[in-house]
Amino acid sequence: MVELKRLCFLLLMVIGVPAFLALVTFRCQDPISVRRRIDHLKLLKLEKALNNYASDCGGYPPPGSSLDILITNRGVKGWTGPYIKETLEPCDTWGHLFRYRFVDGRPEIVSAGPDGLFGTADDASIRFSGGAEVTSHRAVKNP
Repeated sequence: MVELKRLCFLLLMVIGVPAFLALVTFRCQDPISVRRRIDHLKLLKLEKALNNYASDCGGYPPPGSSLDILITNRGVKGWTGPYIKETLEPCDTWGHLFRYRFVDGRPEIVSAGPDGLFGTADDASIRFSGGAEVTSHRAVKNP
């Protein structure tokens, strides 16, 4: 009986305490910051997909293109996609479509952030330049 109590106590300490600490840590994180981190990863994934598209097709999609060009061939020579696994045009974690555009001759992908409005302080973006530059939570002017 004493051995069973010791075993139960040991299991509680080995499994229960780390599980409790992980739960407390996860629950204490700000849900918006978690979504922003997920969007950051999505932006990096889209940047890689657009670079692969540019490598195959001889350049980035033209300004104003929808990001569904990474999923469906629109008659572009050299297209070997799909370049992302989604079946619909990619959205941020708030359900808003990412915006693809050119700024200073370089491609940029923008998330409107939690408020759903482009050009506000909660936007996140990735601008391509040899290496991608990720900018989070800064205002991005509308084109």
